Amino acid sequence: MARQGAQKSNTKNNSMIELKWKAVIDRIEVSRQRRGKAMEKQGQVTTLSIKDGRIVAEIQGPKMRYASQDYTVRMPFLDDGTTYQEQIASILFLRPDWLGALYRGQWTRDFWDRLSEMGLEWYPTERTAMKWLSGVTCTCREPEVPCFHVAAALFALLHKMEESPLLALGFLGLDTEHLLDKAHHIGGTTELGTSLTMVGQSQGMKLFGKEEEAVYQETVLSQSERIRHRLPPNWDESKQTIWRERYMAWE
Repeated sequence: MARQGAQKSNTKNNSMIELKWKAVIDRIEVSRQRRGKAMEKQGQVTTLSIKDGRIVAEIQGPKMRYASQDYTVRMPFLDDGTTYQEQIASILFLRPDWLGALYRGQWTRDFWDRLSEMGLEWYPTERTAMKWLSGVTCTCREPEVPCFHVAAALFALLHKMEESPLLALGFLGLDTEHLLDKAHHIGGTTELGTSLTMVGQSQGMKLFGKEEEAVYQETVLSQSERIRHRLPPNWDESKQTIWRERYMAWE
């Protein structure tokens, strides 16, 4: 049974992610939405990657006699997640259940609510939707933007986010591998309190909620004990069973 508050990727979850991006989707003409969604379902978005600080999608166009005309859509990050990397790493150290959910591909509402409280914008608002769309480009020659290639790229982006919340963090410009390494480094420091306090002070905010504060206090009082939820330095998929037990994030 999954932990309360963590949802596996499913139809209901997919709808939730699309609803979060409704402010952007609503600015795409309906027929272009439909065509873009159909293209995405048919696999015409062949790649989705991060290059030069932007999200890049390759769209397979109509097949010609000897070749096909492909298009490239470039999308900006919604927010600069790198400025929050220290805070997120600290919170993930203190909340192994949230960390385990990320590894398992689960969306945990409390974790993402905490990111919003920090000020990290991981979904667009009415205020920022138009700004984000104005930064999207496509190599096609459609006179009206956003075109259906952009719609296809957007739906592909949302589906990738649904499948992996870690990728969703990556689409905010965060280096997720470095983020997880940082969480491990915090767990391995001998001066844990100093490390976490400096993070909070540097960001000018209260770092912990009630639950994180409780974990923090318990950790400080037990410095002679090993941190039970430390990350192993080299995590790989073959260790997933061990992770599930260690993080208490069972099915």
